[in-house]
Amino acid sequence: LDTDFLLTVLRDLLPSRPTLRVVLMSATVNAQIFRDYFGCGSIEIPGRTFPVTSYYLEHALMHTGFVVEPNGEYSRRDGEELSASEAAELQQVYERPEYHELIGQPVSRRILEQMHRMDPERINFDLVAAVVRHIHTKVDPPAGGGKTP
Repeated sequence: LDTDFLLTVLRDLLPSRPTLRVVLMSATVNAQIFRDYFGCGSIEIPGRTFPVTSYYLEHALMHTGFVVEPNGEYSRRDGEELSASEAAELQQVYERPEYHELIGQPVSRRILEQMHRMDPERINFDLVAAVVRHIHTKVDPPAGGGKTP
C-alpha cells in the first residue's frame, strides 16, 4: 500500500518537476504497465535470470516455528481463537489440488491457528525478522562456519 501511494505521488509530481528522474528496477515487473502509468520510456538492461521459488505465509510459519502470541502486538484484536469446525473446514480447503500445489505439503492445525491469530492489517516485523534469521542460518549459512547473529 505504501509503495502504491508513493508511485501515485511521484506520477503527480513529475509534471511540476521536469528534472526529477525516477528509476525503478525489477527483474519481474511488466515494464509496459509502468511506461503507460508514468507516460515515459524505459531502458532495458539484459542480464541473467534466476529461477524464483514462491513462498507463502504458511511456509514462513512452518520453517521458522514462529508463534503469534494471543493478545500480542501483531494479533487480531477480537481475540477469537480458531474453532475446531473452522480448522477442519480450512484443512479441507488446503487439501484441494490448487492449494496443495502452492504449499506442497499439508498445513497443520498449529499453522492455521497462527494465521487466524494474525492481524491482517499489520506488518508483523517480528515474523519478518524470524524469516530473515531462518534464511541466514538455514538456507544460506555463512561460509566457513562463521558465527551468526
